[in-house]
Amino acid sequence: MKDAHAKLSGIWRDRALFNLFDDKTPSAAINHVLFRCEHEEHDISGSKRGTYGLSNYGQFPYSGLTSFMHTLDKLKVSKDMGNELFDNLRAGDWYIDYATNRIALYANEEPTIGLQKLAAFMQDYFGAVKQLPSYMKPKMASRVIEAIYRQVIKHVMSTQMLDDFVGDSEDPFVQKLALACYQMMGRIPSV
Repeated sequence: MKDAHAKLSGIWRDRALFNLFDDKTPSAAINHVLFRCEHEEHDISGSKRGTYGLSNYGQFPYSGLTSFMHTLDKLKVSKDMGNELFDNLRAGDWYIDYATNRIALYANEEPTIGLQKLAAFMQDYFGAVKQLPSYMKPKMASRVIEAIYRQVIKHVMSTQMLDDFVGDSEDPFVQKLALACYQMMGRIPSV
């Protein structure tokens, strides 16, 4: 447990975090990591999975990390550690298995999309989260997801944006507008 906690505490210093993507990472990969609505996830997985859901909250709008981060940002303001999302993380490893498996499966099915490093990173760090006592899991799982999400944003803003105003912006509104275009750039097998 001590080693797992030390590993998770040092996530922002791990060089692997900064090398999850390269300049050739296609837009479809970013779309898969951040977004994918229920129908898109069913389509890409051959109807094996949809979006993640919680009993009272319902289904997340997206399968990707954006739904988790949206909920987490609200919880940071309210400081509600008894929220259903955190209860779910304390009760079991379902969400972290869901998030890890969907990236790993897609990385294996579509090796040219370039998500192998992210899949390995998630398996490594979420493996450490699983070693922790349940009361620590919400904080550390959130730390891993937030680190990956922030790195995706940094990658998009620094390598994918052609406009200097957008690419150099630290404004969350501008970043969200820039990310919005990736909602529309996914690969759908049935189309």
